[in-house]
Amino acid sequence: MRRLTSVLFILFSLIAAGCILIFSLRIHEEIKGAREYADICRIAMTAGEEKDSPMKPR
Repeated sequence: MRRLTSVLFILFSLIAAGCILIFSLRIHEEIKGAREYADICRIAMTAGEEKDSPMKPR
């Protein structure tokens, strides 16, 4: 009985560690995507402010 409990504890620990790893990787990707989106928005906003921009009326 003691051996079964030890095996189940190790198995549960490995599954929990895997879930935490997967969750943290998804959070990391989400943060990375948000940063890239913010950079694209910043570039788009500054492109409209340039002097030679075709978007600016003459």
